Amino acid sequence: MYPKKLNDKDIMNILIDTALSNGASAADCILSRSRGVSLTRRLGKDENIERYEDFDTGLRVFVENKIATVSTNESSETSIKDVAKRAVEMAKIAPQDDFSLIADKELLQNFPLNDEILIDSYDDIEPCIDTIRDRASEVEEAALSVKGITNSDGADASWGEGETLLMTSNGFFGRSKKSNHSVSVVVIAEKDGKMERDYDYSSKVFGEDLTESNKIGFEAAN
Repeated sequence: MYPKKLNDKDIMNILIDTALSNGASAADCILSRSRGVSLTRRLGKDENIERYEDFDTGLRVFVENKIATVSTNESSETSIKDVAKRAVEMAKIAPQDDFSLIADKELLQNFPLNDEILIDSYDDIEPCIDTIRDRASEVEEAALSVKGITNSDGADASWGEGETLLMTSNGFFGRSKKSNHSVSVVVIAEKDGKMERDYDYSSKVFGEDLTESNKIGFEAAN
């Protein structure tokens, strides 16, 4: 029988509950996931394509005013329980810090999380690899078309997204998501035997807000 697959909140709850049951007076946990793709083109050809997926969890435990912080990318119940237990043992021998603490329940009640506030930081449109390639191609072609540009150091286009979750032992839970689209180009100009390199780029939350390729290429070339 296969062990139950833990979701993100399961992982965070296990870390905090294990810390508290092993002597921590309070704890908070932050979990982050990110993924993306980047592509580099030079002189009309792909030079590099990279995809990444990252996962990391950080746990901070308090034994009164003694603190320890650990991080892990494990996701099995046994492993993360061991991480939490080690964190408590580390906190027990840490020096006293009278100014470190997490908000108490009364403070959270007086200043509750406002769910109506919207931070427009996430684009739910994920570009395909062909779109990313086109962005890099167009910006390099635009730069190379400018008179005096003799070579290219390459054009890059990328997309990525990330989500961060925060949970505390006093009942707080919050999460945020963000995305990023970017494109850049570096070109070389030559005149009278002298060469000069310059670049330009655009980086936005939403892909539709990226600066037009022609403008990026023109700025880099001039």
